Amino acid sequence: MSEPPQLGWPGRVAALVLVFLGGFVVMVLEIYGALFMRSEGFGGTHEVWISQIGIVMVALSMGYYLGGRLADRFQRASFLTWLLYPVGIFIFFTHEIGSPLMEVEWILDADEILGSSVVSTAVFLPPCFVLGMLAPYMIRLTAQQVSDLGQVAGRVYAASTVGSIAGVFGPVLLIPTHGEMNLPVVSNQQVFHIAGGLTMGLGVLCWVMDRWLVAAGGEQPDAEYVEQEEA
Repeated sequence: MSEPPQLGWPGRVAALVLVFLGGFVVMVLEIYGALFMRSEGFGGTHEVWISQIGIVMVALSMGYYLGGRLADRFQRASFLTWLLYPVGIFIFFTHEIGSPLMEVEWILDADEILGSSVVSTAVFLPPCFVLGMLAPYMIRLTAQQVSDLGQVAGRVYAASTVGSIAGVFGPVLLIPTHGEMNLPVVSNQQVFHIAGGLTMGLGVLCWVMDRWLVAAGGEQPDAEYVEQEEA
């Protein structure tokens, strides 16, 4: 049986870009998700922020676990395309999905932590769960051998964390404001549209990355391996 294919250097660079942008989108969803719930009636209390942060962390931990298992099984970046593209559409319509939920009477009447946790679980857990798969999946695809696994993992998680940092500061620094209240010219809904479009773009990037898969010896994956994987 052939050795499983690995990413060539263009693919390894793309993997770092992928996890960087994935970390960026996760942090945008975490912050703007809380702002979205505040604007829709939950208020800006610390209970809402606690719920949002907690649910996102749960989603990421689930994604890390399942992402590693799926990477061992499929070993193709294009598998993530089938997850990222629909998730991007889901993010794009976050406002349309979340607003009706926050009009449900029992959610509005519930304790703030419970109500906001329900909304956060329904609206923000699924996309953050899928985005959490990216780091372990890319580690599996980019590691050349066991001896460099630690370096690869360090680079991947560093890129993901830097992306999250960019997700914290980037929107504040890049989105212009207007008026005496310094209100942003881009609404929460438009931010979700941008994040959704970016996530769909990540799905396309994963599909392209399979073209950079090479066998362990530096050649293109042979037909035998591809047939075994498809079987």
